[in-house]
Amino acid sequence: MDKAAFGTSLLGKIIEINENWIEVETKKGIEIINSDYVQSVKIVKP
Repeated sequence: MDKAAFGTSLLGKIIEINENWIEVETKKGIEIINSDYVQSVKIVKP
């Protein structure tokens, strides 16, 4: 996921989507992202 506000990206597994929030499991743990700031999502098959 590319987050527009900070120009950063995030790699992980999407666990849940609730309204405009996306819960992602990353190496750092669980992160909650506001979908209003997501520019793109790339799906990678294992």
